[in-house]
Amino acid sequence: MLRDGTLATPAAPRAPSEASPGLARGMRSGPILVSTVLVLFMGIIALRGSVVRAEPRAAILFDLVGLPVNLAKLDIALAATRIATEGDRRVLVVEGEVLNQTAEVQTVPPMKVEVRDGDGRAIYAWTTNSTRQRIEPGERAAFSARLVSPPADGANVAVEFDVAQDKAHPVRSQSAKRAR
Repeated sequence: MLRDGTLATPAAPRAPSEASPGLARGMRSGPILVSTVLVLFMGIIALRGSVVRAEPRAAILFDLVGLPVNLAKLDIALAATRIATEGDRRVLVVEGEVLNQTAEVQTVPPMKVEVRDGDGRAIYAWTTNSTRQRIEPGERAAFSARLVSPPADGANVAVEFDVAQDKAHPVRSQSAKRAR
């Protein structure tokens, strides 16, 4: 009963189109929002080279989701790591090749060689260069790096293009167990 003495009667149910204008508007905008987000992600994936050029560390994220970005257009093939003895000193020798799998001449950026511990943390790093600074399409260029008295707790070696020296090329690495 209301204050004026009349009985309150429940309102008749509204038709679904009248039920909640906000809900209906939300239901119409939901697919639009999903489509917009999907197009945005597809654009980022399609333009991942540009994204990595702007922010080289983004290459790590793309690699984690199985979409590697190789702006250098070169690959590193690690042929061998070994420990040699020169006199009474141990020497870590790292040898491999840089491969140009494109149809264009490519400039080879400097490469960073890292000795890593069993947890994958870099414990020593240095840079090296390929035997050639430019590689023709389909060609390979050798590289060799040496480290006298390598860290005893080194478990593996990684070689990657050195992004600190060449901002245009993201990390592209190869790892190998270090010979003991």
